[in-house]
Amino acid sequence: MELVLSCPEGYDPFAVEVMERAKKLAEGNGAPIRIVRELHEAVKAADVIHCKNWVPLNFPDAQKPDHFLHPEKYKKWIIDKGVVQAAKKDVIVMNALPAYRGYEITDEVIEGSHSVVFDEAENRMHAQKAVMALTMRG
Repeated sequence: MELVLSCPEGYDPFAVEVMERAKKLAEGNGAPIRIVRELHEAVKAADVIHCKNWVPLNFPDAQKPDHFLHPEKYKKWIIDKGVVQAAKKDVIVMNALPAYRGYEITDEVIEGSHSVVFDEAENRMHAQKAVMALTMRG
């Protein structure tokens, strides 16, 4: 599987050493990992678009990142209908929730026919219940 991460400059994954190790392991298995700076290019051959919730909901004003203080600069990073149309015809769209609608993903996409967002959330709930059941055994 090819993994394409798409993010604005300065928003790369924090753990550089983990990314480098992952890239080496992936290349050794014929599964490259790339970081792409243009969202439509990143989804061009995508089977899955997974929108990571990257807008903080409750940071104090002094700690809010640029994309929160100046959302107009990051509009091209919103998963919208155009992004979905740039991917494969049968692409599925995922988001781990909560989603900051209109800033990360549009209502039209999260509620649309390509979305499996709510199934993903339900599956996570069942997995969390299983972990709770296992850890509560006495």
